[in-house]
Amino acid sequence: MPENLHLSLSITAKLMLNTETLRCKARETILHNIPEINQFIYKDKYLMWYIRCSEHD
Repeated sequence: MPENLHLSLSITAKLMLNTETLRCKARETILHNIPEINQFIYKDKYLMWYIRCSEHD
C-alpha cells in the first residue's frame, strides 16, 4: 500500500471512530462498506483496541 494512502486511511479511520455521534451500528456499517478502511483497521492495533473499547459506548 502506498505510504500516502496508508496515512490517509489511518487519519480517516481514526476520525470516523472518534466521532461521538457515530453509534456502534452506524460505525460498524461504515466500516463494512469501505473495504480499504476495514482492512486497514485490522492491521492497526490502536484502532482494534479502540473498537473493542467502544463497543458499549
